[in-house]
Amino acid sequence: MADACEIARQAAIGMAYVHEHGIKHRDLKPSNLMITSGGEVKVLDLGLARVVGEQLAADELTTVGQLMGTLDYMAPEQLEDSHQVDERSDIFGLGATLYKMLTGQAPYSTASPEPLISKLRRIASEPSPLIASRRAELPVALCDWIDRMLAPAAANRPQTMQAIADELEKFTANHKLTARVKEATKVRQQRQQNQKSSPREPSRKGLTGNLALAHADLPPNKRNRWPALIAAGAMLLALALGWWDDSVIKRCRLILWGSRSSTGRRSNRRRTGAI
Repeated sequence: MADACEIARQAAIGMAYVHEHGIKHRDLKPSNLMITSGGEVKVLDLGLARVVGEQLAADELTTVGQLMGTLDYMAPEQLEDSHQVDERSDIFGLGATLYKMLTGQAPYSTASPEPLISKLRRIASEPSPLIASRRAELPVALCDWIDRMLAPAAANRPQTMQAIADELEKFTANHKLTARVKEATKVRQQRQQNQKSSPREPSRKGLTGNLALAHADLPPNKRNRWPALIAAGAMLLALALGWWDDSVIKRCRLILWGSRSSTGRRSNRRRTGAI
């Protein structure tokens, strides 16, 4: 709990600075929070951010009403017009992010897949499930604060990120965020080391090499089929053209005999293990 609250507290401080400069994020979610090796939280991906009061460009006017953000962490007012929301939509997003970190589920997530239109309707018309219903052992004061952050009406939420940071600080005592980052780093490095040390199949480069390897994998009776087929074809061609004589017969017999004897030698090598 303390680690999750510390992550949200630092994110709230960062977003308070962003809001002071008239910018709203509009897509706060867990994957947009990065933790450095020193345990500092950074807010990422301001790709959907807009300056408060900014006039829409002509080519952007056609997208008014389009959903902008990630549905599981999107404030209800963003469903109506993503361009006209204020800082309190980010407060909802941070509340949903903290909700996910503490329960393992986003506020409006369901156990089974849900049609998009049904989820949109729930977000727009129903309050999110109380966090205590999914994790009853959390402090009552923390649950009340998170439920307020997720209030459907923006007016019922905390009004500033700084107020949220100040409140969450009460629940961050003895957090071990830096130690957790170091532990996660070790696990990642160990996985990378295991991947490097694991044996890999040698690459087979070159068309000629591939054909030779493929030929070597064939059984002897299939490797030596071509000489016999060529000899049989030559015999048929000689008959058709009237070239049939004893010399043609002898040559075809030699080809067939050589093919059979080669097959026999190779099969014997396989049986005896000779190289």
